[in-house]
Amino acid sequence: VLLPKLTLQPIVENAILHGFDGYRDDGTISISAKEEAGKLILQVSDNGFGIMPDELAQLNHSLHTRPHPADLHSFGLYGINRTLQQNYGSEYGITITSEIDQFTSVVVTLPLEETERKE
Repeated sequence: VLLPKLTLQPIVENAILHGFDGYRDDGTISISAKEEAGKLILQVSDNGFGIMPDELAQLNHSLHTRPHPADLHSFGLYGINRTLQQNYGSEYGITITSEIDQFTSVVVTLPLEETERKE
C-alpha cells in the first residue's frame, strides 16, 4: 500500500518530542499495521506522558476543522489528516487516543488497496 510522503515520520517525531521530552529516558514507541474491514490500520503508540483529556478532545476536533484553528499547535497532524482525507475520502485519516502517564496512540486509517486519488 502506498502512503503519502511524510505520513508516519511526523507522528513518530511527535512521540519522541512530546511523549518523552524531559519525562522519561526508557520510553518505547511501537509501530504496527493490520488489515481491518478492508482498510489498512497503522498505529504509532508510545508509553510517554500522554495528553490531557481537554487537550486531546481539542486536538481530535481540530483535525476535522476547516480551516485549521490558528491557535493550535497541531498543524503537522492536521496536514497529514487533510492529505489523507483529500486523497482517499472522509472515512480515512487520523484518530488520537491517550491516557495520562500511560500512552498516546495515533491511528492512521487508509484504504488497503491503492485507490484512485481524488484530484
